Amino acid sequence: GKLKLALYPYGILGKRIRGWIEERHMDISLIVDNKLADKERTVLSVEDLKEVDISSYYFIICSDNFEIYDEIRYKLYEVVPQENIFDWFARDEERV
Repeated sequence: GKLKLALYPYGILGKRIRGWIEERHMDISLIVDNKLADKERTVLSVEDLKEVDISSYYFIICSDNFEIYDEIRYKLYEVVPQENIFDWFARDEERV
């Protein structure tokens, strides 16, 4: 079936990317953010992904913070196959 979009993590850049995607009439099906997961029922943590059929999701990593670059990515790589991940960070030529 069609892949569903997931955002991780959901900070300033994540919110901007969500707006950009929704303006193009696409939906975000899943938001993954370890800090928000405790507070918001609809937000999952990376740990929660172990219970989800992630093969139907395409994850967009929304972080341009170099200090936590590896930390953020490796957490996701442990649970999600890399072919299901798109790193928005690489899109320097098209800053959102």
